[in-house]
Amino acid sequence: MRFAAAILLLAVLAVAPAQAAIVNVTVTGQVVFNEIDQAPLNGVLPGADVVVSFQVSSDDYVDGMLGFTRSYAINPSSFTLTFDSLVQIGLQDPFPDGRTPYFTLFDGFAGADGFFIATSSVLPNGVPLSTQPYDFNLDLQYGEDKLDSLDILSAQGVYDLDGLTSYSFDLWSLTPGDVVMGIEFGQMIISTPSVPVPAAFWLMGSALIGLIGLRRRR
Repeated sequence: MRFAAAILLLAVLAVAPAQAAIVNVTVTGQVVFNEIDQAPLNGVLPGADVVVSFQVSSDDYVDGMLGFTRSYAINPSSFTLTFDSLVQIGLQDPFPDGRTPYFTLFDGFAGADGFFIATSSVLPNGVPLSTQPYDFNLDLQYGEDKLDSLDILSAQGVYDLDGLTSYSFDLWSLTPGDVVMGIEFGQMIISTPSVPVPAAFWLMGSALIGLIGLRRRR
């Protein structure tokens, strides 16, 4: 009986519904030049540390570009762009109607993998910031195979200059060609926090163990 109950407990835990994972993305770098004369960004000096962070859900995405790209919707409220821990701005709020901020994985042919942030699932056209009219742009291209699939959970890891062939990491005004702040890329980390087993399943497991003990006392 105890063996059967143990098997039942394992079965209950095994059928726990798969939950979407929240994925954290953090990008770091340093300001190279700044031509912005509008507060609060006008006070950002060359050499300032830059930290970009945001979250996506592993099951909130759209596929595009013949299956070579998968774009994960960024939670707008989670997006922060911080300079030297002193100046912090977010995405335009409310975000423009009909547009979605995406973090896109590009798994192309060998030597053509990369990532970009945009409101397009195909082109790296940046995302509008709360300090208008500036857009934030990140477009990383590696000269080697960095991704096994378009699943962001399998893409967890640290991405740095190793294998990076080109990148755009900057702020522009009005058009992508009008770069007003240049940023030197340093590192990107994709990770998920540990997710505990839902409490309901632990309670169910405890109840089963209790039943086992009760039967033994009889």
